[in-house]
Amino acid sequence: MLTEQHFLTPAEIDRLREAIQTAEQHTSGEIRVYFEKKCKEERTLERAMQVCCELQMQKTVLRNGVLLYIAY
Repeated sequence: MLTEQHFLTPAEIDRLREAIQTAEQHTSGEIRVYFEKKCKEERTLERAMQVCCELQMQKTVLRNGVLLYIAY
């Protein structure tokens, strides 16, 4: 599995984390970002749903998790 370090600079990772933390303070939702090097175009939604299940996003307290799936 690839990590955000393959796609973003350390400064960008810090800014992204801060933005997520700020957003989560103003909502009950849980936000996660998932990076993947590639995904077949016709499978993007299917893969994002699979990742969502693997990360157990449906098990957030209010079941309102948000996954930002980025295949680059």
